[in-house]
Amino acid sequence: QEQRRYRGQSRSDNPPHIFAVADAAYQALLHQRQNQAIVISGESGAGKTESANLLLKQLVYLGKAPNRNLEERILQVNPIMEAFGNARTGINANSSRFGKFLDLTMTKGGKVTGARVSVYLLEQSRVSQRIQGERNFHVFYYLYDGLESEGRMAEFHLDPVLRLRHHYLGDDVQDMESKKTNIARFKQLKVGFRLLGFQDEQVDTVYRILAAILHLGDLEFGEVVTQDNTDNKSRIIDLAPLHRVSKLLGVEPSDLLESLTSNSVVTRGETITRNNTVIEACAARDAMAKGLYGRLFDWMVNQINTLLMFSRACSDEPLAVGLLDIFGFENFPNNSFEQLCINVANEQIQYYFNQHIFTWEQQGIPVDLVEFSDNRPVLDMLLSKPLGLLALLDEESRFPRATDRSLIEKFHNNVKSKFYVRPKSNALCFAVHHYAGRVVYQAENFLEKNRNFLPPEVIQLLRQSHRDMVRYLFQCPLTKNWQPLLHQSGVTTSDTQHGL
Repeated sequence: QEQRRYRGQSRSDNPPHIFAVADAAYQALLHQRQNQAIVISGESGAGKTESANLLLKQLVYLGKAPNRNLEERILQVNPIMEAFGNARTGINANSSRFGKFLDLTMTKGGKVTGARVSVYLLEQSRVSQRIQGERNFHVFYYLYDGLESEGRMAEFHLDPVLRLRHHYLGDDVQDMESKKTNIARFKQLKVGFRLLGFQDEQVDTVYRILAAILHLGDLEFGEVVTQDNTDNKSRIIDLAPLHRVSKLLGVEPSDLLESLTSNSVVTRGETITRNNTVIEACAARDAMAKGLYGRLFDWMVNQINTLLMFSRACSDEPLAVGLLDIFGFENFPNNSFEQLCINVANEQIQYYFNQHIFTWEQQGIPVDLVEFSDNRPVLDMLLSKPLGLLALLDEESRFPRATDRSLIEKFHNNVKSKFYVRPKSNALCFAVHHYAGRVVYQAENFLEKNRNFLPPEVIQLLRQSHRDMVRYLFQCPLTKNWQPLLHQSGVTTSDTQHGL
């Protein structure tokens, strides 16, 4: 009834509603014969993702597809993306940890013909590390409770006892209500995969990779003690998780062990193998987990687009309504590289609003009553080359011996802007005066996260997997930002600057 109420109506005919925004875009597409885009903005927890869901629901309703099946399939996209891309943070129980642009294609007569999803800035680091009180991506918790409810945990080497020990799950405190919710969401996920057209074997492989990631996090390394104390070789303390990961990914345990505890360099045509320290082995383990999750996420997005048969290049119906649902501005007690990328993206959206939205009079609000400041100088400080903050970060990331301390010194010595604030102490941090307020960023791990490096030994290992999908994920060519060419979603500063 509410959907019908706003169909084809003037905004003044009804109270303000998200459905009215969808109808305005739809009517503009029909009458102007031009593509439309709806940009959803707001702070974290403001309700952007829910607004995107309602907008999509109303647009699909307005542009009745030729068959009911296509409508149902399109509406499954957001629940699946939320399961893999959303997580609990300190201020939002369902926070988007990636940006999403959903293109809904239509005929000139306004009938929905398909959809395509583009994703940006997936927070891969959340797989292996989170600040206290936050959780990993929803799908890991759905997986455990869902498979347990179906009696299928043993297939994926999962166990309720192990759940409490999984390092990547963190403080997984459960109650019956959250367990019921996770089971219901897992069932919804399965329905979504089925309606979209995923094969059962594909879905089971997704489960295997997710389970392998959890077991990867349980690999603990110790140092091998030698008589002369000159060898920093690391060893795995408990081999049980190693064997679970090997079975799930289809690789040999000995090969997996070697890829994490050693690395090779080619010097003058000669390959030299050296041992990894415990710290280096842990870094390789976490990089492997993040690489698996990022590529699985990219594959899933690519598969969704393929199954929805979107092809604007050869389509006779080029019109589309786009929905941009991107994470909101964030200012936490501890802000890291991810918050910087997120807030840079929000600065760009704010600049767009300043240039376009605030020049209009909408919903009877006089423009002279809307106060806003030009944030172009902040964007220049962040994005300009060669001395913008992100350009300096990329430059420092190219030096193997660079440290977080050398990065901070580079920032302090080169960023000349009143919007950049250096600390009074010698702390590894800096502050930026954003349009939404002052944010202090902790520079620890900035270089590691920006490099997003996946050891060649790990790539080679997974390219030899006897599981077809695992092998495919790592045989895809990489872009210069180390992302699979089939799609890009990982967090890098280059993606931040060009993604929008």
